[in-house]
Amino acid sequence: MSIDNLIIHANGVIRDVQLGKRAVYDLFNFMLPKLQTQLPDFSDEFEGQYYGEVLSISHVPAEHFSLVADFIMQACDEFDSLKPHKAVLQAALQSDPRYKQ
Repeated sequence: MSIDNLIIHANGVIRDVQLGKRAVYDLFNFMLPKLQTQLPDFSDEFEGQYYGEVLSISHVPAEHFSLVADFIMQACDEFDSLKPHKAVLQAALQSDPRYKQ
């Protein structure tokens, strides 16, 4: 895999957060089981995009976006690879209009 970023796309605005390969790997492996159990309707697309070399939460609707944002923040607290990116990820998530809904 050569993915090194997370794509957050909403309302025509693309947020491309550069993370590094290890951070993307850790984020994916942290989030996938959570999505499979708590938001199974969105886990298949998340997983498929990852194996297509895209890590994205663009497909998550507003009513579930805050939960997914919480997963990402939890991962930032848990993995050393994500800790340096926490502030930029939080800013990108909070700037998304779905975050406030």
